[in-house]
Amino acid sequence: MTSVARTLVITGMHRSGTSLLASVVRQAGIDLGADLMPGGRGNRRGHFEDMDFHRFHEAFLERREVSLFAVTEGWSPDPSPIEEKGAGALVAARAGRPVWGFKDPKTSLFLDFWHSRLNDPIYLLVYRHPVEVALSLIRRGLELEIQQDPRIAFQAWRAYNERLLRFHAAHPGRCLLWHVRGATRSLEAALGNLEERLGVPLDRSGADGFFHRQELIGLQAADIDWPELLPAAFDLYRRLNEAADLPVAELDGSPPPGDRSRQERELLESNEHLLAAVLRPPVAGAPAAATAQQRGDYTLLRLVAAQREEDNRGLKERLGTVEGEMADLKEELTVLKEEMAARKEEIAARKEEMATLKEEMATLKSSVAIRIVHLYWAQVRRLRRLLSVLQRRS
Repeated sequence: MTSVARTLVITGMHRSGTSLLASVVRQAGIDLGADLMPGGRGNRRGHFEDMDFHRFHEAFLERREVSLFAVTEGWSPDPSPIEEKGAGALVAARAGRPVWGFKDPKTSLFLDFWHSRLNDPIYLLVYRHPVEVALSLIRRGLELEIQQDPRIAFQAWRAYNERLLRFHAAHPGRCLLWHVRGATRSLEAALGNLEERLGVPLDRSGADGFFHRQELIGLQAADIDWPELLPAAFDLYRRLNEAADLPVAELDGSPPPGDRSRQERELLESNEHLLAAVLRPPVAGAPAAATAQQRGDYTLLRLVAAQREEDNRGLKERLGTVEGEMADLKEELTVLKEEMAARKEEIAARKEEMATLKEEMATLKSSVAIRIVHLYWAQVRRLRRLLSVLQRRS
């Protein structure tokens, strides 16, 4: 094993699976912070982001009016003295911990910044199929600019992942580059890979059971030529996979194993076709209004699809509630049945006691009658003797 690392940094483009892997790493024993971002839309189990680092990155970008999804190619953080002091305070506050780390997708934009300020760091860089990332952002529905133009999602995907690839090439001994599906094939094996690089033991037991495969939604439509629609993104995707420590076998975004209802599959496939329609260049000679109408139709249909998905989620939640109530009722029924059985046993015992008492009463009555008869004949004999004595005296 290598020397012990003090810090683990987990990052990657938004919706690439960093929260999933951070949750597994935290479960394995790495301290990712005490004040973690709670769950919300898209990450109901939690984001596992240290809020101190999250707020630092967010404020840094806001002061420069830099959008998370519109970062220019040459942009790099140039901290002010106050920001330098703030970054130093964040690291110093955690210096006493044996091994600690933090996760934030925005760290992809700050990799060189933190590399000069962390003690013996290791970087877990996570990437995912570009179309899966874009569709996940659209389904989440929190980023207005992506709702208005989904192309922005692919521009951001390239900006983030180009930085990951460059940093990985510059610091190969410090980085682990994982495709999220390559890692989730066996999370226990992935943690073994991380354990070797960190040089510290990790609790790998039960890691695979911590991940639900349905949470990573794969592509469903097999008839869309994504590399033709997104040549630059797929060239980068190929280069990421070639450099990765845990790549993915299929680059076409084949759906992961797992059962989905027919309605879910059809909804997901329709979303993919709508996104592909937006990405296709307009037909030569077509009026601009037609392209605008196409985008408008896409937005409307996306909203309808999102509503259907939300309705399905609501139905599933209600179904889960009803199933929980049914389970409670079954437990109550079981308790009642047990109580009824106990009452039946008590009644049977009382019947046996009553039968015994009746027998005893009968015995007692019989005994009293016999004693009365005996007393009667004893008195008769005494009277006879007395009469006999009186007769002799007279």
